[in-house]
Amino acid sequence: MLEILSILAFYHPATHWIKRRISESREIVCDELAADATTGRAAYALSLLTMAHTAFNQPKASSYSLGILESTNLERRIMNLVDPRLPLTAKRKLILSICCWSLLASGSVGAVLFSLHPSTVHAAGSPALLYDPTQTFDTLTPKAARKPAPNFTLTDNSGRPLSLSHYKGKVVLLDFWATWCGGCKLEIPWYIEFDKKYKNQGLAVIGVSMDEGGWKTVKPFLAKKRDAETGGNIAMQYPIVIGTDSLAKQFGLTSMPMTLLIDRDGKIAVSHTGVVDKDNFESNIRALLK
Repeated sequence: MLEILSILAFYHPATHWIKRRISESREIVCDELAADATTGRAAYALSLLTMAHTAFNQPKASSYSLGILESTNLERRIMNLVDPRLPLTAKRKLILSICCWSLLASGSVGAVLFSLHPSTVHAAGSPALLYDPTQTFDTLTPKAARKPAPNFTLTDNSGRPLSLSHYKGKVVLLDFWATWCGGCKLEIPWYIEFDKKYKNQGLAVIGVSMDEGGWKTVKPFLAKKRDAETGGNIAMQYPIVIGTDSLAKQFGLTSMPMTLLIDRDGKIAVSHTGVVDKDNFESNIRALLK
């Protein structure tokens, strides 16, 4: 059961730590069972010391046997036998077993379900396995219900100040992205295409990089022109700025990619988290441009 659950969540950083801890605990339990079934705890602890002495003094001791009798692990096992912190009765063992299995099962299932959530999978640039297809599609917020987009002024990749308020009268595609975000890099060629196609009709595309390294990370990425991971075009002709935590908070950024469409009055018509549906998004752009 442990192996099956660890395969499902093998990419989770806690999986290997949990497996190692369970393996250590299983070894200690085996020691207790062997001690109770044979000569007792003290005698069994002494036999472990004898085994360790023999293994380390053999010229051809296997790496496997040395690994099992590794000093820190061996010390933990012996101390548990001769001086247990909490003597485990049969009832306590049963309760602990139930608690451990319940925790392992619920934690693993939770990790798998979280990893399959659309925003998590889209941020990694992979197709979601379990999600509602309607989450991919957006409809324009009714004009009367649209909220003004927060204004900001940041320096773009050309060294010039860029203010969102200066774009009033245009339809703005505001893309929050990062160089490590696979889903973001999947969308960038689409936004380059939209920029070329609709620029003369009043569309303005702005990229907001959320890379912690700032320009040190972003400028080498832009210089490549084509992304090594996706193979897509990343030669963005539209302005790029470096976002801040306060800006992310203002726009409600929780995960990436996140793309907004802002109408000619400077109000948010669409706010989409995750990879957009290209055709649906282009349709909304055309509707706003009209």
